[in-house]
Amino acid sequence: MSDEPTPEKAFRAEYSFKGATLKPFSFVRETAAHAMGWKLHLPQADDDNAANVGPLLWDATLIVWLCLQPDSVVQRARRKPEEAQSKVDDWADRERISLTSESGQEAVQVYSELLSDYFSSQSEPKIDEDQSEDPN
Repeated sequence: MSDEPTPEKAFRAEYSFKGATLKPFSFVRETAAHAMGWKLHLPQADDDNAANVGPLLWDATLIVWLCLQPDSVVQRARRKPEEAQSKVDDWADRERISLTSESGQEAVQVYSELLSDYFSSQSEPKIDEDQSEDPN
């Protein structure tokens, strides 16, 4: 069997934040994230622009928070996003997540890895029409 990551392996990769295991970034978490204002900010290797870092920190904090919650909380967040945003803010304050904190850096790192694996798991192989054959 190949060691290449399959969509199942990539999607089920385990991540943790401050020692707590995150739940998979599932459909319900993705749709809740969009309802709550996720803008899909991605880290850039040479990005020191604070205007970009702030939205990235929000996205990272949001996704980590959603992946720490049980499905029932995530489903409620999808239905009542403004209420859930306040919960994310309160949680981020308790966890001392900020642009310069270790917790903030850890959240961004976990977010980056999780999204990289998630998007890899969602990609479909390109099929060359010249090589496709009728199986019959």
